[in-house]
Amino acid sequence: MLLNPDYDWSKEEQRNFIQEIDDKGTHMEQLVQDLNLAMRFDGSHSVPIRKTTQNLVAFIQQVIADVSNNLCAQKHHFELQTEINDLAMVFDPHLLKRALQNVYMNAVIHNEAPVMITTTLEKQQDLLTMRIHDNGIGMTEETQQNLFNCYYRGTTTEQKSEGTGLGMAIVKNLIEAHEGVITVESAPQQGTIFTITLPILK
Repeated sequence: MLLNPDYDWSKEEQRNFIQEIDDKGTHMEQLVQDLNLAMRFDGSHSVPIRKTTQNLVAFIQQVIADVSNNLCAQKHHFELQTEINDLAMVFDPHLLKRALQNVYMNAVIHNEAPVMITTTLEKQQDLLTMRIHDNGIGMTEETQQNLFNCYYRGTTTEQKSEGTGLGMAIVKNLIEAHEGVITVESAPQQGTIFTITLPILK
């Protein structure tokens, strides 16, 4: 349409076309990445874990900052609550970042109205518990039961779904690759809580 010489598009129209191209390009990129990870987790391949020792609290702060700066997330509010300032842990920063970003973006995408997304961190002996809580629209029981299954896309609204249907299944696999566990608690109109438990490895 942009290259058609029969039309003289306004700058606003051109910008809308380019934005649509960019959005779909990003969606395709995410789809390819998700398919690649899903294939590696299908039992015939293994995802290489490249662990490094980092301050996990600072790492999570940066992930939250990155997500909150996303244009889709700017109407939402993010908060980190913890009494832990420095926690050296061994983990793969690339894969753990991917997992956490998917959890946060799940809250962003499925809540059109502004919501509070609160992250709490608690350390108990050799375990770290991370809870990501939003006060949004919540999920049905069916969605919760199928959330971590490949290609399932649940919704409690009429909004269109732009996900690949692989995101939360991959999150579960990435957390388990770190010897951790992820669970979800939710109810319609009562928000959602994702609880991630990770062993503190040094």
